[in-house]
Amino acid sequence: MKIVREFLVNFSRFKMAGVLNIIGLSVAFTAFAVIAIQLVFQNGYDRFRPDADKIFRVELLFPMSLQYCASGPTPIGAILKDQIPLVENYFIMTNDRKEVFFKKKTDGSSDKFKELFANTTAAFIETVGVDVLEGDAKQALTEPNMLMIPESVARKWFGKQPAIGKQIFCSGEGRDLTIAAVYKDMPENSVFNNSCYTRFVEQENWGAWDVQIYVKTTTSDRNILQQQVNALKIDPLDQIFEYLHKKEQVEKEGKSYLRISPLTGIFYDNTVIYDTADKGDRRNVAVMVAIGLLIILIAGINFVNFSMSLAPTRMKSINTQKVLGATAFVLRLKLVGEAVTYTVIAFLVSIVLLQLFALSGFANLFSMSLAPANHWDIIGGIGILSVFLGIFAGLYPAFYITSFEPAMVLRGSFVMTPKGIRLRNSLMTFQFIISIVLITCTLLMGAQYRYMQNYSLGFRTENIGWLKLDKDLKTNQEALISEMTSVPGVMDYTFSDYVPGEDLMSSAGTEIDGEAVQLDKWYVYKNFMNFFGINLIRGDHFSQSDLAEEQIILNETAVKKQPVLERYFGRNLPDMIFEGRFIGVAHDVHYMSLRKAVGPLAIICRDSLRYDYMFLKVAGGNLPVTMDKIKAVYERLSPSGMFEFEFLDQSLQQSYEGEKRLMQVISLMGGIAIVLALVGVYGLVIFNAQYKRKEIGVRKVNGATESQIMLLLNRNFFRLLLLSFSIACPVAWYIMSRWLEGFSYKTPLHWWIFLLAGVITLLIALFTVSWQSWKAATENPVKALKSE
Repeated sequence: MKIVREFLVNFSRFKMAGVLNIIGLSVAFTAFAVIAIQLVFQNGYDRFRPDADKIFRVELLFPMSLQYCASGPTPIGAILKDQIPLVENYFIMTNDRKEVFFKKKTDGSSDKFKELFANTTAAFIETVGVDVLEGDAKQALTEPNMLMIPESVARKWFGKQPAIGKQIFCSGEGRDLTIAAVYKDMPENSVFNNSCYTRFVEQENWGAWDVQIYVKTTTSDRNILQQQVNALKIDPLDQIFEYLHKKEQVEKEGKSYLRISPLTGIFYDNTVIYDTADKGDRRNVAVMVAIGLLIILIAGINFVNFSMSLAPTRMKSINTQKVLGATAFVLRLKLVGEAVTYTVIAFLVSIVLLQLFALSGFANLFSMSLAPANHWDIIGGIGILSVFLGIFAGLYPAFYITSFEPAMVLRGSFVMTPKGIRLRNSLMTFQFIISIVLITCTLLMGAQYRYMQNYSLGFRTENIGWLKLDKDLKTNQEALISEMTSVPGVMDYTFSDYVPGEDLMSSAGTEIDGEAVQLDKWYVYKNFMNFFGINLIRGDHFSQSDLAEEQIILNETAVKKQPVLERYFGRNLPDMIFEGRFIGVAHDVHYMSLRKAVGPLAIICRDSLRYDYMFLKVAGGNLPVTMDKIKAVYERLSPSGMFEFEFLDQSLQQSYEGEKRLMQVISLMGGIAIVLALVGVYGLVIFNAQYKRKEIGVRKVNGATESQIMLLLNRNFFRLLLLSFSIACPVAWYIMSRWLEGFSYKTPLHWWIFLLAGVITLLIALFTVSWQSWKAATENPVKALKSE
């Protein structure tokens, strides 16, 4: 109780410093907790599964690019189980896709639902530890026309009624499926989605590399497992690589046809192509860790700054206790205890702030719950951290305040030592450097996001929307064209099998004249090039009448990277999955997101193709009426479909939603760190003004003006700011150069952004420092000299 009473007495004496300390520390602990929760969530991807360290994904070397891809041919799983003793079991899974499901109602109508859907083998259940709540999962994944659904979908479809035995129609499959099992929703930090699963039938097909293969092993040692995999001889793969003249290159580069990747490492592995799993970036993790540690470090430094700013006021009281018999050890213990009390109180306040943050709109920036009740392990760790921070932050002020001889202090003879001055200047320089680096990084991340948003893709996107076509619409193309073009406001239309901006596109590879050739494939309607305004470098557009055979337009990158294709201009491309006539070369367009560089592309057109997507160009006026009529046409021609119309520019923006959220999170946390750093500068200003009170009073008595006093107080701060700017710029340049390496298309590191960051810091510091300096300069000198 005595400690609490002394704390309350000191807090009431120094309310401003006490409140700023608690606010600063509590905000720092809250921000650190948010970052810690985010990082624990990401690092925990699939680690919650039983034997997670013994589950591996099999990745195949893609023959054309010699990069590892997430998909492969079905027979690989059985070969690994039969020929590698360490492999206990395996399962195969298709990529998730969205399907429309129909639940019939008693009145004969149906409710429509759009859910994720995938095929998998029965070993999926046991291997990843799926918790089955109802029914028979083995039946669902081995018998035809059966379905296993997550609990969330079961509640959505059937409410509290049992789901087992109910039938639901799957539009994409064109059949009724009987629900045989319901499983508990898996946590969000998993590469496996809470999809509706039906059985996968294994076939001996080496030509289709369209499934993901996972193995369960008896070991968690990836190297031992990889050695056994490398020793395998798989003749069909040998034949593929020999045919494409790639086997020698594979051996030269020391690569294996198969690579084993731990399930727990998939989230952070961005080297794999054709991977649909959620992805994180270790560079962004490093940025978040750095910001989190800086926030805590800044909060500790701020505490030291405020404690030191109060030193002149507290020294007489402390040293009076010395004169009355208190030992230095006891006094230091009290001061450290007071510091710990501050940090613990701030920690308790931070729990409340974290709960409020979890309920605010900022929580939408994160993919997990931020409520403290769900993360007591992390909260407990931060509580322990708060105690240690209080101890370490309280040690220097405690030793400093008690280091002077009582007689000197009581006579008012103590001064700032050169060592103390150097320490405080170093602290201020550090605070300024942090502020400038964080402001620069935040500005550049924003510039990169805007750069990606505004980058010219090479094709039109304005007032163009698209909708996915189901089976009914694919087979009724002429009626669809007739009906849609009769809608007022629809100006033009086209079709394709791909929506620009997605990072997965089918490709084909072969050997032409002894050289390996790989091309992404984009099947399009005959007016596609004109519709999107894609210009040709040479050659002809697709024929509007004679498309009995495929016609192919290659992009500029295809002929530059694979010159052998030039020999076939005006002729049929041989030995491809598509064997049409090469009629033109188009300017490059960014058909995937800007995360990926433009690849070799074949734009292919032929009569009688069934396309997956229809694109409509609509007039800007009276848009709601136009959309209602488009929807009416869709529902009339496709009663079993679910109308979803997206504007292309919006869907392209959404593809960068992850980067946008990351930028907002880093901006938020960086902003907190900047504010805390400048609050620390404010504490040092107070400290400096306190120590110079007598000097200021003497100068004013001798005729010094307020502007001269302010110059005296501010001059050193702005020298330190200039030094900080010269150090911070190369640091920020290096950090952002490394961060931008992950982008194929990146914003330039403009010099003016660094200058702007320095100016922003200068303006904030001017306000902060000059306000306190003005207060000191305008104080009555008689009051200052009297108190001294």
